[in-house]
Amino acid sequence: MKLSLRYGTLVVAVASMAALAGCTAKVTEEQLARLRELRQQEQTLTGQIRAKKDERSRMQSEIASRQAELDRCSKDREFVQSKLAQWPNVWPDWQDTPAPTPSTDSKPRR
Repeated sequence: MKLSLRYGTLVVAVASMAALAGCTAKVTEEQLARLRELRQQEQTLTGQIRAKKDERSRMQSEIASRQAELDRCSKDREFVQSKLAQWPNVWPDWQDTPAPTPSTDSKPRR
């Protein structure tokens, strides 16, 4: 009886191990290849995203500099238009006085 109990326990243990080993998930070579391919695509896409973000930052800084230049030009244009509207008295504090002419009354130099 002890002998049959040992054989029975051994058979149950082997059967249990076989059942547990058959139920575990095993990754096939096909799945591994697909996983490698997907990881490669992920790295490529991540690099492209990073490049586009860098390009976006450069473009935003260029837009900001051009906007600043546009603002400066607009101020200059407004200044010129305001002076043009006041024409001919553009500079009210300026006096139109002729430059002094050299006198011919002085003694000639030797």
